[in-house]
Amino acid sequence: MGFSERVERLKAKRDVGALIRILKYGGLRLKLERDLRRSEAARALAELRSAAAVEPLIRTLASERFFVRASAARALGEIGDRRALAPLLAMVEDGGHSVRTEVGLALARLGDSRGFELLVLLLGRWGDPERICAAVALGELGDPRAVAHLMRVLGTSDEFMGSMAERVLIERGWKTREEIEQAKRGEPCIHDVRFANELCHDCGAPLGQCTSCDAWFHMYPSGNSPTCL
Repeated sequence: MGFSERVERLKAKRDVGALIRILKYGGLRLKLERDLRRSEAARALAELRSAAAVEPLIRTLASERFFVRASAARALGEIGDRRALAPLLAMVEDGGHSVRTEVGLALARLGDSRGFELLVLLLGRWGDPERICAAVALGELGDPRAVAHLMRVLGTSDEFMGSMAERVLIERGWKTREEIEQAKRGEPCIHDVRFANELCHDCGAPLGQCTSCDAWFHMYPSGNSPTCL
């Protein structure tokens, strides 16, 4: 029996104790394989949402492997026990790939506004590969406040990021493909635009935001013909 099959069987039996033992020790294997097993156990415990797994998962946040820390953070967010708040907040500067994203998502799921703020911050960090993970996480979270932030990414020089934001907006049902294509073509918006006191990351021009559809615009000094981002 393969290890993944064993985990599925333990999950089906709701054998939280056995999964916690794997989370702690991973088995007598090579170090990398052991940690991969620990990460898989954390994902299984997340699905079972057992309160008994909270403390072991909190201890797992100290793992030297970024993917183990990320899996533990996600699991704590999905279990939803507020005992995890303080340990997660201590990790907001974790430099491991995708760890901050999982921490932000977990905090938001636990009802802490700093989680959403962290995801938005990561989304706006140009050149940081974690901003892709942040876009996906905002989609998973399902908070409609993310629409305005995702719309800002459309039409910028980061084409891959724009494609990911577009995918999230459409899959969540926040925007139609037609609305996004209109924004990408630079067609003037028919709605009122308010100044947003923010500057474009690409060219430094002042930005405005639509009061209805949340699209973002370059606002030129003349105030005429704003261009959709």
